Order: sequence, then C-alpha cells, then structure tokens
Amino acid sequence: GDGTILRTTDGGTSWVQQSTPIVRGWTDIDLGQYPSGWIVGYNTLLDSRLLKTSDGGQTWNLDSSFAGSPGATQIQFTSHDIGWIVVGSAIGGSMQVVYKTTNGGVGWNAVLTSNADTIFSSMSFVDDSVGWISTIEYIVYRTTNAGSSWQRFQAPEFFSRVFFKDRVNGWAASSFGEIYSSNDRGQT
Repeated sequence: GDGTILRTTDGGTSWVQQSTPIVRGWTDIDLGQYPSGWIVGYNTLLDSRLLKTSDGGQTWNLDSSFAGSPGATQIQFTSHDIGWIVVGSAIGGSMQVVYKTTNGGVGWNAVLTSNADTIFSSMSFVDDSVGWISTIEYIVYRTTNAGSSWQRFQAPEFFSRVFFKDRVNGWAASSFGEIYSSNDRGQT
C-alpha cells in the first residue's frame, strides 16, 4: 500500500523498506528473471507505472518505456526478453489490454484487447509462446503462438486466478471458493 516495497534477505524473518519513486500503489511483482525484476502499479486511476531492478531488488527505477492504458495489474516475464503486462481499469472504464515486449521492456505492443466491459483477472504463461488469460465473464483465453492469436474457452465460473505449471496442466481459483484443474491445456 501507498507505494511501499519491502525486501527480505533472510527468508522473511525481517523486512526492509525499499526506496522507490512515489506512487499510490503497486499491484504485481516479477523477479523470475533474477537479478532483473519488474513491478507494475499506478499513481492515479488514469495511469500505469513500471519499475525495473537490475540488481535483485536492491534498487528500483521508474521505467518510462511503458505508456500503456491505465490500471496495470499484472506482469510476468518468461525470459529476459519476453514479458507481458495486463492493464485496464474497470473503475476508470478503460480498455483491457495485454501488452507484450520482445526486447526486455524497451518497447511494448498490444497483443490482446477487449472492451471496457470485460475485465482480465489473471494471467499465466509457461514459456515465451504459451499462456492463459482469465476474465470475470467466465472466459479463458489461450495463446500457443506468443500472442499472435488467442483461443477462447468458456469457464464454469469466474476464475480470479489461473496458474499452469506446463503446457497441459493447470489450476484455477474461482471467486466462489472452488478450485478447478485442467489437464487438457485449459479447454475444460
């Protein structure tokens, strides 16, 4: 909250506040390509902010390469060059967009866009080509070609979170407290 970032170096026993550019809130962090890492958030409901670290989270710098829609909510890098950001503000009524970078965050391009009535709730990519996006409208999108095209599947409930461990097996947590599994690439 209030743009605070905490860091631990002892397995979570103690936490130290990091110095960061002032923002209102951070929504997601990805340190999967350590020592590089990213944090997305917002300063107002009308913008999105992106922070980058190159030293394992010791220091964070505002990255001005991303000028996407308001309301960045999630970020995930599948390699040092390939990364994804989900943006869109249901409150602000902005478009829901999934952006992709192929050059380590130097530039970003939209790969999935939906109207303001659709809200992307979660994403999970297992590699640079295959990933899933869930929506609050009981829909799951899947790409197998790095976001060039997307297949659409009906979900039994609103999946607030999806996670796939590989290209075939995944889980989803519903907003009604159910946990679902899929062993057919998210088709059912």
